[in-house]
This record gives sequence, structure tokens and C-alpha cells, in this order.
Amino acid sequence: MKRPLTALLALGCLVASYSAASQELFLLASSSSNTSVKYERKHFGHGWSDEDRDCQNTRAELLTELSINTVTYKRKDGCVVERGAWRSYFTNAYINQASKVDIDHVVPLHWAWSRGAADWSKAERKAFSNDYTNLIVVEKGLNRSKGSKGIDRWLPPANQCQYILRFKRVVLKYSLLLTYPEQNVVDNLRARHCMEGKYKLSSE
Repeated sequence: MKRPLTALLALGCLVASYSAASQELFLLASSSSNTSVKYERKHFGHGWSDEDRDCQNTRAELLTELSINTVTYKRKDGCVVERGAWRSYFTNAYINQASKVDIDHVVPLHWAWSRGAADWSKAERKAFSNDYTNLIVVEKGLNRSKGSKGIDRWLPPANQCQYILRFKRVVLKYSLLLTYPEQNVVDNLRARHCMEGKYKLSSE
């Protein structure tokens, strides 16, 4: 049975209204974070933490773990790493001096702040800041150029696919909120930089 034209038009308007309302609710949820409080680094803890109180903070422990050679320390107490061999996640270049590397937050703290982290507890933000899932060893200069940009505004010179998948993994792990345009950018970047079948889902 053919539907009257007026009924089809009404159905079309209803679907369009529902879609618009759904998008509006999603965008509203994505902007509902408590961003009236200005972002400050201290909201995520004062620098790297040392949870096990062995004098090595998160940076020192990560440098020790990721070095392909045995690391050396500045002092006999083994608290501060001086040399090792690290492969940059941004360029694949090898770096031997700890003073020339940064530990980068794949999902920047400032970026996360405006997408849900502002509503977390202090303990949750501190845990996020020190989560190895979100930390990589990179060159200082490139890390400074990245700043607090998301993947829609910055990608590394190498390993773009792995970086995109890692970014998405952290976003999902912490239920950070993306607007529809941001989600579209993430999906498009993944389609552009990750060849189908080249990286398994477990790589995320």
C-alpha cells in the first residue's frame, strides 16, 4: 500500500528531527565537562609520581623499562636516568641521552581536561597522567611542537597509524567525550593512515 505524500513528508521530518536532537544531545554531553575551572598542570598531580617510593618516578621507570640497552644513572642511588637507548615513537630515531627525550602524553592532559577530565577526582587525573598506556618516549623538540594538540591538529612524522590507534585506545579507556566532528576526523584519519589488515585490532 502506498503511503500518502503527507505521511512520508511527516516521517522524513520526524527522522530529521530525531537525528538533529541526537546530535545536539551528544554535543551537549561533550561540552558538559566542568571547564569553567581553568586547566592547570597541577590538577593532574605535581609532576611525575613515585607510587612505590623507590625514588624512581614514572619518567625514570619508563625510561628504564623502554631502553633497549642497560641504562646508567646520574647518581649511585639510581633515581635519575642519564643514558640509555630509546627509539622515538615519533620518528623511529634512536636517542642515547635522557636529557634529550620527553615522556609524551599521547592524549594531552589539557586536551583531556576539556573532554571530561575536569570532572574526574584528583586521584583519577593523577592516575591518567602516569598511565603507561598514554606515555611514549619522544624527542623534546617534537613534543614541544605538538603541545596540547589532538590528532585532528597534529600527527608525528612517522608511525601515524600506531599513534592514531594509541590515541583512540586511551580515549576509549577513559571514556573521554568527542563531538561528532571530532569523531569523524578520528575515523577519517584512521582510514587514511591505517591500511586495512595491516594493523590488527589488538594494536589499539
